[in-house]
Amino acid sequence: MLLLLLFLTVYNPEYWQIYPSIERIHSITFGSRELYMGVPGGIYILDRASLRLRRTLTSLDGLQGDVQLCAFLPGRNLLYVSTSGHLYEYLRATDVLLELSPPFTQVKSIGITSEVAWFDTDRGTFRRVRSAQQFEPAQPPATGIRWYGERDTTKPWAYPVLTPHYIVDRQLERYDLTHVWADPEGRRLYATTLGYGVAVFDPHTGFLHRRVAPGPSSNRINRAFLAEGGIWFLGDDRIETIDSLGNWEHTRIGGTRLIPLGSNRILAAISRLRFPSQLTSLISDSTGLLLSSREEIYQLNPSGVLVSLADLLNPESAIRSLGINAIWRHRDSLLIGTDRGLFLSTSDTLMHLADPFGRFDWGVFDILQTSDGDLFFSTLGGIVKMTQADTWAHLIPPGYSLNIPIRRLANGGDYVFFSYGSSIGAYNRRLDSWHTLPPANQLPWSNVQLLHADSNSVWFSAVGFVGRCHFRSVLP
Repeated sequence: MLLLLLFLTVYNPEYWQIYPSIERIHSITFGSRELYMGVPGGIYILDRASLRLRRTLTSLDGLQGDVQLCAFLPGRNLLYVSTSGHLYEYLRATDVLLELSPPFTQVKSIGITSEVAWFDTDRGTFRRVRSAQQFEPAQPPATGIRWYGERDTTKPWAYPVLTPHYIVDRQLERYDLTHVWADPEGRRLYATTLGYGVAVFDPHTGFLHRRVAPGPSSNRINRAFLAEGGIWFLGDDRIETIDSLGNWEHTRIGGTRLIPLGSNRILAAISRLRFPSQLTSLISDSTGLLLSSREEIYQLNPSGVLVSLADLLNPESAIRSLGINAIWRHRDSLLIGTDRGLFLSTSDTLMHLADPFGRFDWGVFDILQTSDGDLFFSTLGGIVKMTQADTWAHLIPPGYSLNIPIRRLANGGDYVFFSYGSSIGAYNRRLDSWHTLPPANQLPWSNVQLLHADSNSVWFSAVGFVGRCHFRSVLP
C-alpha cells in the first residue's frame, strides 16, 4: 500500500548551505573574528583567521531583494545589511536577523565608527547610535568614518603596491581588481575581482597570499557530474569544483581557451566539445567515458579522442534531431532519454521504447538506476519506474500537477530526489513514501534544478546560487 506522507521540513541553517554567486562582490567588512562578504544573492560569513566559510545569509534566512551593502558596527557587534527596499541588522552572537523600519527606503551608503552607524539615503543622512534604536537626522563629520557604498570612492590604483592591479589565473585569463578593503589592523588588503573572487595581498610588499572564493563564480549552474576529484558543476562557460579548503575553483571551457597543464582527461575532453555548456550527461566508470550534449553522444577512446556515437548508430535514426536529455548505461546497451521519448542503443541498432502509461511519448528528461537495479525516468506527468523484473510503475507525487515536467532526478541512500518548478521532492523507495525538501512556501526561487545527491546530501541550483542540504538530518 502506498503511503502518501508529505513531510514538510523547516529551514535550519545547520543543515542547509546556500552558495550565492560571487561573480560580483560589492562589500567586504570586518568583525573581530569574522569577515563579511556581500554579493547580490546574500552575505558570506568567513572566519577571519582561516578564511573558511562559516555560513551564509540569504533569502532563506529572510533577506528580501538583492543585497546592495553590508557594514559591520564594532561597538554593537552587529552587521547592517541593505537590500533593495529593506534594511536589516544581523546579530552574530545570537544568529538573529531582524528587519528594521527606518524612515527611508533606499540606502546609498553606510558609514561606520566604533559606536555610530551613518546612513546616506534617499531622504537625507541619518545616524543610529549604540544606545538608541531610532534613526536621527544628522550630518556626519568630514573624517573618521569608514564608508561603504557610493561614498567609498577609493580605487585600486590608490594602492601602488598592488601594481599592475590585476591578477592572472592558471589559464592566463586576466582579472582586474575592482575594489580594495584594508583590514582594521592593516595586516592584509582584500581586493575583489569580477568573476574570480577575492585576492588577499600583503599591504607592504604586494605579495599575493591567497585567493578566496567561497562560492561559485558562475551565475548559473546547469548540471553536476561525479567525476575525477569529486563533484563537477557545469556553468555556461566553465566547470567549477570545490577544493579541500572550501574554495571554488573554476576552469573556463570552450573556444580557444588554454586548458591548464596537468588537467585530467575528462576536463580535456569536455573542452573539445563544440558547445560544452550543452553537456547533458557524463558517465565515467570502468567501461570508459561517455558524454552527451543536446545533439551528440561521445565516447572517449584510449587515445583521448572523442568519437561521436551518433555517427556509429543507424544514420537514418536522426538522433541529432531528437534533443538528447540524458544517457545511462544499462547492461550491454545505452538508454537515451530525449524530447521524443526513450531509445535503446546497442552496438548497431537504435530502438524506440514505450512504457505502459504513455509517459515516454512526451519526453524523457532524466534517467537514474538505484543500487538494487531499478530504473527511474523523469517525464511529463510523473516518474516512471522499471524494476529488474521488468515490472512497471507510474509514480505521481501527492499534490503534483501532471502538466509540469519533472526535469531532474538524483539518488541518495533510500531516496530518489526530483525537482519541478520551485520544489524539491523525495521519494523513499524503502518506505514507499513522499516528502518535500524544503516546504514549497519557503523556497524563494523558481525553476530549481536538481544537481547531485550522495548518501548524505543533495545539491540543487537556481539562477544565482547553488545549495546543499544534509537530508539525513531533516528527513526520516
